This record gives sequence, structure tokens and C-alpha cells, in this order.
Amino acid sequence: AHVAMRLTGTYEDSQLSGSRNLENASLATFVGDERLTFERMNGRIIFNSKQAQIERLTGILGGGEFTATGGMLFTDDLRIDSYRVSLLGNNVTIPYPDDFITTGDANLEVTGKRINNELATHITGNIRASRVVYSQDIDLATVISGRRNPSLSGGTSTTEPTLDITIEGRDALVVRNNLADLTASLALRVTGTAGDPQVTGRIVANSGQIFFRRDRYDIQRLVIE
Repeated sequence: AHVAMRLTGTYEDSQLSGSRNLENASLATFVGDERLTFERMNGRIIFNSKQAQIERLTGILGGGEFTATGGMLFTDDLRIDSYRVSLLGNNVTIPYPDDFITTGDANLEVTGKRINNELATHITGNIRASRVVYSQDIDLATVISGRRNPSLSGGTSTTEPTLDITIEGRDALVVRNNLADLTASLALRVTGTAGDPQVTGRIVANSGQIFFRRDRYDIQRLVIE
């Protein structure tokens, strides 16, 4: 980044002005256990007193293009107090929800607010999916008993992002695993936290195959809620 900054005021009440120009920058971050990498970012961020504004920002996420707008507010000692970033993605690919690979157009908003000296982040929006791949094998005994694998995050933290994301796609879901070979439409909502997401909604398939106890069943209509 090319940075031109001016810091004035006192340590307890600082004022920041200037700009930061990004050229082919990259940023990696984690949402729960999934890593997201933003590449070839180009843009300009303007600093004015206790504010930072994204003048323009473009880049690549999962092979697709994205644009971002928004800004943030700082405390008197220049820590982040709150922020809001709107993200528009075209044909981006992300490893979300957990165990899924989702490709589509995204319209997301990421907001944060400092509460009890920690930043609480909230991610909302929708993804219009063109392809969602699920290839993980399924243990029927675990599903029937309702057992869940322990979270790698080690429990919910106040700093974990909270979610409210809808994922929709007609004939977008592709399942290839030990139980099924099918294509389906989906309408899902992901809430909860990044470390413990809760998925609700419906999956509908009008063709495909189900494998159970060495027998194969042809699907005429399948509805999963």
C-alpha cells in the first residue's frame, strides 16, 4: 500500500488524516474455520479525523470479482469503534456453509461495533447460487441420533461473527457422496455464529439417486427440510 498520513492532537485524543492506496493487495481472514482470501485488491481509503471511508475497492474472491464500499469510525485513541462494509460479488466461490463449496452472486453487508472492549461482527445478506457442491460422506447413525461433531473453535466467543445469510439457487445444489447422486434446488437461511451456524430451509430434487444398504433408489421427488 502507498500511505500518506498525518497524525495530530494528543495521545488521548488523536486526529488522523490522509489516504491509503492499495495496488494488487491481498487479505486473508477466517469466518469460523473457513479461510477467505481476497486477492488483487485495488482501491483507495480516505482518513479524516476519526473516520475512514472506502472511496473505491475492487478485487478477486474465489475466482470472481467483487466491489466493496463502506467505512469505519475510530475511538479517541484510534481503535476501531464501529464499521460497515457492503460487498457485491459476481460469480465468487466461498467455502460456506460448512462442508459446502458455493459459487454465485453475493450481496453481503458486514457491520461491527465495539462492545465491552471487543468488536462484535454481524454478517447479513444473500447469495444467489449458481452451483453449490456437497461431497462429504454422511454417517447415518450420527444423523439419526442427532449427535454433532464438536466445534473446532472451542465454544462460542463474543468475537465470533453472527450470521443472517440466505442462499437460494434453482437446480444449483450438487450432491455426490456415499448416500446420494442428485441435483436439487435450495432455499436456505444460515444464522447463529460462524463457529456454530444454524441452517434452516428446504431442498427439493426431482431426479437423482439415493443409495441405502447396497440398494439404489431412483428419485421421483425428494423434499428435505
